[in-house]
Amino acid sequence: MMIFVFRTDWLQKKRINTVFLSEAEFIQINIPGIYMVYGDIMFKQQQMYFSPTNEVPDMIKMRFTLSGSGTIFNRINKQEYIFNSNQQNIIYMPELDGIGQYDTGQCYRFFEVHFAKEKFLQLAEHSTKALQVLADHIDTGYYMQLGDHNLPISWPMQQCIRDILDCDYPEGLKHLFIESKCIELLVLQAEAFERSIRQKQPAALSSNYDRECIYQARDYLIQNIHQPPSVAELAKICGINEFRKKFAVTPGRLRG
Repeated sequence: MMIFVFRTDWLQKKRINTVFLSEAEFIQINIPGIYMVYGDIMFKQQQMYFSPTNEVPDMIKMRFTLSGSGTIFNRINKQEYIFNSNQQNIIYMPELDGIGQYDTGQCYRFFEVHFAKEKFLQLAEHSTKALQVLADHIDTGYYMQLGDHNLPISWPMQQCIRDILDCDYPEGLKHLFIESKCIELLVLQAEAFERSIRQKQPAALSSNYDRECIYQARDYLIQNIHQPPSVAELAKICGINEFRKKFAVTPGRLRG
């Protein structure tokens, strides 16, 4: 099919047809340090093969799967990446050599923001703990995702993506607006993963009795620091059954 190019070199719209794709539309947006792509694809075949290339710069990918589903297995780091509808994550994959599996029965729509490595590291330097940990791994070239599992795409994220694709500011403001929206998307993703981490943390002790048991366990461990009891022994001393299950605390953590 024909390839359509609109406006200046900052934005391109393409329609393509290949042996793998029955029809696909891509919108590509480039500004300094950031590359964005929106794709709307119908696959002819379930499998696609990805080979390493030196033409792709080192970038961090903010991935938003808007509809459809697929997986990519990267042979380099032996990891499978799962992309389900309405899910998002941040991925650092320096090289890709593997196989993608896609559903041929529905449209596969996605949006990605790729930050140049140095730009992303600067943004993450004074941000959340999760982003800082991600940046530390990226700085060493380690394959990494912000979360082990994807999270849902929120309505503010959807709106931010739409604002980028529908941007009609004049040329002088266009780059500034799109860069601000990409950073806003990064903030929304970081906030979502920080919230998910907090929700997974053990719940606070719910009663005075619980707190007294913890204090008693702590005092006992201090007094017997050279011969600490086992979890079962400590639970019996404190008068609580299944101590580990109830509090998710070990003697080693209490000593700390």
